[in-house]
Amino acid sequence: MFQNRPENIIAQSQSGTGKTAAFVLAMLSRVDPKQNSPQVICLSPTYELALQTGEVIKQMARFCPEITVQFAVRGVDGEFHQIS
Repeated sequence: MFQNRPENIIAQSQSGTGKTAAFVLAMLSRVDPKQNSPQVICLSPTYELALQTGEVIKQMARFCPEITVQFAVRGVDGEFHQIS
């Protein structure tokens, strides 16, 4: 995940082993704060997982104040909602 030319990766492990932390750190390490444009997109298969992953990203990115984190989820009403 940290190679100069990133490769696709598939990871499988038990809950609580750090999979989310591993890919979030890899995503954050590739962000160039000097570029004011979206640089990372993380897709989740469910609403709950999207919220959970978004919270992990926000927690880890708090050590990088120059990085802005936003995520969009589909609400109960079927509309997309952006969360900062």
